[in-house]
Amino acid sequence: MGIDAQMFAKTRAKLTEDGVRRLSVDLVSGFGREHFVLWNEEPDPHHALELTDVYTQDGPDIVPAKGETFVLAHLSGRFYGPGYERGDLPTYIMVADWLERRIEGAEVWYGGDSSGVCAFKFDRPKREQFFAHFARQGNEPYESRRDVLAAGMKEQPVCGFCKIGMHACGFNCGPKHDLLTVYCPGCEEEWYAADGGRTLTPVPEDERLGTQAWEERQGWERALRELTRELKARKFGATGTLEIVAAVRDRLARPEPREPMSQAQAEALLDSLSPMLGDTVRVDKPKKGTTKRRKRT
Repeated sequence: MGIDAQMFAKTRAKLTEDGVRRLSVDLVSGFGREHFVLWNEEPDPHHALELTDVYTQDGPDIVPAKGETFVLAHLSGRFYGPGYERGDLPTYIMVADWLERRIEGAEVWYGGDSSGVCAFKFDRPKREQFFAHFARQGNEPYESRRDVLAAGMKEQPVCGFCKIGMHACGFNCGPKHDLLTVYCPGCEEEWYAADGGRTLTPVPEDERLGTQAWEERQGWERALRELTRELKARKFGATGTLEIVAAVRDRLARPEPREPMSQAQAEALLDSLSPMLGDTVRVDKPKKGTTKRRKRT
């Protein structure tokens, strides 16, 4: 999977769980829930902001020094940085600024959850450096990797409105699941591509994959990340996998009714969803007689 964005604030101010919960409500109310991961389910519900005694990452854990308190921000989205221009950097910068303004003496740190992207101090000079890169590059370095030529097309389709090359955003699409979907990063129009890219057909509104609105794309990515984390953490077999798939299918508001599926069908469903992120979701079967579960972080 890709690299998810992570953020936390260090402070020596005395904070309570009730106080941080109030801050979380204000944060979500101001920015919108789509920018955060809220989990209102047992065994480990959490708000957008939570007190934590350890920051975990794909590297050494970071723990508070004596007298310090850590406030974890559950961001929803991919990491953005030079070499991985994927996530919603303007929102991350605004969240960091908000944390500094609302938490006394806050020092904000930002990083990723995987691939060795460890947290670093995300102060104003660093945010300015990152935003200068964003202003020059945007998300194009990452988006341009969705190469339609690598997907088997003869040539890259050009958007008639923006006059730029379009990118691949979905595979096995259309009524017969045999088409490639391409979109323009300038106007976010979507097209079905057939005959090696020689034939382009506008994607009907009710069949769009979500690239026309950033919020919709984020919704798909968020649901898939949750699904993948569960599968990796629990090593579920057929029964557990079907429960998770059914839950994610509900979240995605899939029109078809819930019905029994085999393990192979469940894996096929995951594979049909995973190209949305350019990644492959695998279902690992559990070892006989073992069960694995982890606490959400």
